[in-house]
Amino acid sequence: MTDEFRDCFVGEKGYDALKKLMRNSNEFCTEIANCLLDRSDAEKVYAKALRKNSDIMQKIAGRTRGTLSNAFTMLATQTNRQSDAHSEMANVLLNDIFTPIKNLADTQNRERRAIEETMNAKFKEWNNQKSNDNKFRSRQFEKSEEIEILYLKLSELPKIGRKHGRDT
Repeated sequence: MTDEFRDCFVGEKGYDALKKLMRNSNEFCTEIANCLLDRSDAEKVYAKALRKNSDIMQKIAGRTRGTLSNAFTMLATQTNRQSDAHSEMANVLLNDIFTPIKNLADTQNRERRAIEETMNAKFKEWNNQKSNDNKFRSRQFEKSEEIEILYLKLSELPKIGRKHGRDT
């Protein structure tokens, strides 16, 4: 938790800081998922290249005889195993790591948007009410000043004049 977030945790600033933190975390999660997807794609390409190389070595082993044939067969088998390992690594990265992270990021993003929309609507209502309250307070202050002025004028009138004013 950064000092900035800690300093403005409460109120409107806190909500904006929390929203920013959530968005940054979601973007970070998405970037990690995309990085792992790229790695998975690279592993698939490498596995495909190794398999192709293994097939070529197998063909070469078929055309030669003796220990050279055995060497190329072993090399082709080893390359094929490496290809399988890289292919499995690509599948694990894609299915077991990328997909759950991406699903988590998407779910959090949808939930965050729904919450933000609700909060923005409520915040708009609150701002409108606050604006109305400020208008009424301003009017109340003006009317209070007018009443004070009238009381001052009333107190400045001669007492006799006030009695005659009431009699009529």
